Amino acid sequence: MKSEKFIRNRTALITLIAASLVVLISLGVRQTFGMFFMDFRDDLGISLTQSGLSVGLQMLMWGLTGPIFRAIADKYGGHKAIALAFIFFIAGVYFLYAGPNTGIFFQIDLGVLVGIGLGGTAISIPMSVVGKHFPLSNRTIAMSIVTAVGSFGYFLSPILTEYSLTENGWQITLVAFLIALSIGLVISFFVRSPSLEQTIEAPNTQTTTEAVKEAFGSKSYILLVSGFFVCGFHITLVGTHVPTYVIDRGLESWTAAAILSLIGLFNIFGSLTSGYLSTKISKKIMNRSHSFWSLGFFCSGLTGALFSQMKVSPLVNFSLSLFLGTFLTILFCSKYKPADKRPNSSVNNSLFVKPTKAVMALVVLTLSPMLLESASIDWSVIYMRDIFFTPPFINGMAIVMVALTQFSVRYYADQYVEIYGSEKVSKISVVAMLIGVVSVCFSNSPYLLSLIHI
Repeated sequence: MKSEKFIRNRTALITLIAASLVVLISLGVRQTFGMFFMDFRDDLGISLTQSGLSVGLQMLMWGLTGPIFRAIADKYGGHKAIALAFIFFIAGVYFLYAGPNTGIFFQIDLGVLVGIGLGGTAISIPMSVVGKHFPLSNRTIAMSIVTAVGSFGYFLSPILTEYSLTENGWQITLVAFLIALSIGLVISFFVRSPSLEQTIEAPNTQTTTEAVKEAFGSKSYILLVSGFFVCGFHITLVGTHVPTYVIDRGLESWTAAAILSLIGLFNIFGSLTSGYLSTKISKKIMNRSHSFWSLGFFCSGLTGALFSQMKVSPLVNFSLSLFLGTFLTILFCSKYKPADKRPNSSVNNSLFVKPTKAVMALVVLTLSPMLLESASIDWSVIYMRDIFFTPPFINGMAIVMVALTQFSVRYYADQYVEIYGSEKVSKISVVAMLIGVVSVCFSNSPYLLSLIHI
């Protein structure tokens, strides 16, 4: 079967590049405002509380204006929506530089105007325009490219901002931001929605009310929004408060820039990897479903190790696990429907059947791995405690390492079975387990033993 062409036309290529640069500039500038707070306090008399409030207001305006810019992009074109947002962004940074920029005006500049600018320039609008140029088979990886380039802005901007703040001061640094945003304004005119001849989507006559109702009727959408809430919460928290926190702790100012840059650096790899895997991973779910059983062991092992180290009562641990397990079961399984019965031509269906030789061979083959798995889960913690006298958290790492590796292997197992065959994968797994068992017997370090459990 012939693979679908990734770049379908010149407009799609230009839009992908332009949208990536827009997000790079927008997110790069947005990520570094926390690095200015000490200068704002000394020169503008802005307290850290006021600075934090302005960023909170900025995030609120970003969220509230996003749907508005989305509507503008749908009706008038993505380039016009992004350009309009850049004008607000530039106005906010300009007034922050030239004034009025104290008191309530500080909140208007950094909070309202910059927040509105982010609503049309950061991620959502550029990515949605890019998505219209690509079919579903390639759309995720195209969007991951935009996200990865934006993450490069996360990586690059803190380094350049720290250098400029140290060498030139905050005002000159804001002038550099204005230049970058002006370049972004020019680039935004190349983020074009596809024409009627170029579009690959069927015309959509759905109203806004119908779209909102459909979205909130989808559990996947609700979970996605919840994930973005968590992501936005911790990214904003880190970007806003880490720069002042490290200074309060007596660390060098470059430490904050390094922290913010590392977030962007690893986000690049995460974005590209997730986009690539979404187009390559097999859709089979048997082993993948089983992998989440191991993920449960990982989570319970990690929390159990932490609770044991903190001397939290086992009753509290079990109670929290019961509550969380019940909540997740209701959340994910409330609409569970059993599969239809398989058609069977046999009239007499026996409750018990005699296993075939192949099934018996499979049982024998899986007996030793199951024994080792049970031993790893049940006895590894006791072994670590009694032999090496390690603290509870290190003891729990034995379970955590086993479960994490199980989850990873089971999640990706199906595609390797398809490529190499079940026999070869099984042999490699058995050999790996044999090496692990022998290594455990001769290990003389608790940390090495934890790694061997992988």
